[in-house]
Amino acid sequence: MQDDDAPLDVAAKVADNTIAAILELRDSINAETLARVVDELRAAQRVELYGFGSGATVAEDAQQKLFSLGLLALPMWIRNCRKSRPPS
Repeated sequence: MQDDDAPLDVAAKVADNTIAAILELRDSINAETLARVVDELRAAQRVELYGFGSGATVAEDAQQKLFSLGLLALPMWIRNCRKSRPPS
């Protein structure tokens, strides 16, 4: 993106990047691995999801999606955490 891009140009570039990422994901999926993941999820009594910081939102979103598929998913997250150093 350039500083002088029009808002519509920025929107088009964002959309194009999103589409490219989705196509790259589609083309990189391994069928055997996906089948194993699906089998594991079907057999699971529950799924625990862990998120840290902004990953907490991803864990919560995944929990809702898995719940809609009938899976018990338990999100465990830490939204606000300060960086700390171990004692010296």
